[in-house]
Amino acid sequence: KTSTGCKTRNDRATTMSPADRRTREIKNEYVREFRNLDKVFACEFVGDGTGAVVGPFERAQQCFHSKQIVPLCAGWFGEVNKGIVVIRKELAR
Repeated sequence: KTSTGCKTRNDRATTMSPADRRTREIKNEYVREFRNLDKVFACEFVGDGTGAVVGPFERAQQCFHSKQIVPLCAGWFGEVNKGIVVIRKELAR
C-alpha cells in the first residue's frame, strides 16, 4: 500500500515518517477486519465481540510472523517503512 502526498499524511509535527505512520494504520485496519470477520462468521464463539474471547480469524492472524501482517509501505517522496528495510537487508545477504 502507498500513502499519498497529501497534507494529512506529510504535514504533521512528528518524528515518525509517513510510511511508518501508514504502517501503523494498516496494522490497526487488519486487526479491525479480523475482529469483524470473527463477529460475522464465528459469532457463536465471540458473541458481539465485547468480551476477551479470541475468534478463529484473530487467532489465525496471531500465527503470522510477528503476530501481525507485515505491511510494506512506500511514500511519494521515496520514504519506506521499516519492514522494507528489514526485507532489503535479508535479501542482500
